[in-house]
Amino acid sequence: MSTPALTLDDRDGGSVIRIAGRLVTEALGAVETAAARVAPTGQAVTLDLSEIEALDTGGAWIIANLKARLERDGATVEISGASQVRLALIETVIENLPEERGIEAPPGGLVPWIAKIGHHTAGAASGLTSLLGFLGLTLH
Repeated sequence: MSTPALTLDDRDGGSVIRIAGRLVTEALGAVETAAARVAPTGQAVTLDLSEIEALDTGGAWIIANLKARLERDGATVEISGASQVRLALIETVIENLPEERGIEAPPGGLVPWIAKIGHHTAGAASGLTSLLGFLGLTLH
């Protein structure tokens, strides 16, 4: 089982990003950071997938996310070296990528609920102290 790897080769007319190894969910930690940081200098970018040994949905997500980010940055991205089955998987993931980043839901459960009650209780106590101070000054 070979670890996935990502290499960047900048050339005069464009850039080639080679992805190799087993691009499967349990091994993505090795390549996820590299994919997020890769910054090709050319406007024409080729994603060379010819050396990928295995690909699952998690790996297709890495490729789809990389392609979407490069296109947002103004590059023209072409995928090469992938079989029809792998291209179909990548295209399916690309079609289902969210267009906007979602808003993270607030934490739920007992501990956040108790923290919220404590926060509101402290706020009420502060307001009550202020009110009592005002009444003390006006009635004195």
